[in-house]
Amino acid sequence: YIRMVENPKVLKMTVGDMEGEYTEKGISNRINTEVISDGRSFTINVKGDNHEDVYSLTKVHTDNYIQYVQYDLTNKAIDYLYNENNSSIYNLEKMLEENNNEMEKVQELLENTAKTIDLENALLSQSDYSQFVSNGQFDSQEFKGQRIISQEVHPSYELIVNKITTLDIERNNLLNSLEVAEKNKEELAKERQAMEEYNEIPSEEELNVGISQAMKNIVTISQGPRIESKEINPNYTLNFAIAIVLGLMLGTFIAFFKDYWKKSQ
Repeated sequence: YIRMVENPKVLKMTVGDMEGEYTEKGISNRINTEVISDGRSFTINVKGDNHEDVYSLTKVHTDNYIQYVQYDLTNKAIDYLYNENNSSIYNLEKMLEENNNEMEKVQELLENTAKTIDLENALLSQSDYSQFVSNGQFDSQEFKGQRIISQEVHPSYELIVNKITTLDIERNNLLNSLEVAEKNKEELAKERQAMEEYNEIPSEEELNVGISQAMKNIVTISQGPRIESKEINPNYTLNFAIAIVLGLMLGTFIAFFKDYWKKSQ
């Protein structure tokens, strides 16, 4: 985020807003950033000679910086969502393909599995038969060896039918999810296209409302621009001391030079 303060696009925006008063390089040379101790904040410092000009430049450039950050984050979010959605579509299509393959195998198995099985049972249970015979209610010879044939659903057939039902439900859910993902792809593709067609950095109102709102509080201005001037006044004591030293050095040099000149005549 700090490097983006001097992003060429942000500088270009500021140059345009300042109506050619500054150049991109001129603005960049006036700006420096400083990280605050908490590591999560930084200051933008702008140097200049005129308080009003510096304040105006700081305000305009900071607003442009926030506008660009909002655009950049929204753009990155749209790209991320687009790629994630495409990944979801790919995974859903693979799962649907696996579902279809498994359905074909299960249906083939169903065709080769008998729906019912025949069960041969005694007309009476062995205990009941013995009791009735002992009580003299039945002639043992009359019921001896008699059986009834019954049909029941084949356990394997029932399991296969349940599996088909489960696969069918899964397939419908996958198709619904795939339909939603395809619609999302269309919408996100439109958003990407719109972001690419902006000739200038769009304002917050022009961006996708939902996505830009989610990005809005990632970078915020905690304190607006303020003027911090440092008056530069002459230090008379220091200047006087320097003048004395320089005067002594100059006088000494002149004296030595005159003496040298006389001796050389």
